[in-house]
Amino acid sequence: MEKPISKQNKSKKKDSKIVKKIKQNMYKYHRTLGIITIIPVIFWTLSGIMHPFMAHFFKPEIAHEKLEVKPIDTTQIKFSLQEVLTQNKIQEFKNFRIISFQNVTYYQVKEININTIILRLEKN
Repeated sequence: MEKPISKQNKSKKKDSKIVKKIKQNMYKYHRTLGIITIIPVIFWTLSGIMHPFMAHFFKPEIAHEKLEVKPIDTTQIKFSLQEVLTQNKIQEFKNFRIISFQNVTYYQVKEININTIILRLEKN
């Protein structure tokens, strides 16, 4: 009966060497993985700490806090909104406004499906 026990002991010793080797490698991999993952976490933490500091002490000065409202030259408006809409085959819209860009006046039309179209105020 002692012989089978000694075989079990030998297999336990072999298993323990194999298990020991696996554990040693797992610890190495675990440490490497931990070091690789801690670096982005440290930067993430630093950015979170620095955000309120940067936002409070280093506020950039806004050059012009007001947007100057320039009056639109109504003499450039040659066509009514209805004429421009029918010319461009727009039947329904949500909102419109008159804008001036580079000394040219346009109708800016927002359609119901949220597309914004800019229409020039002259016939094609």
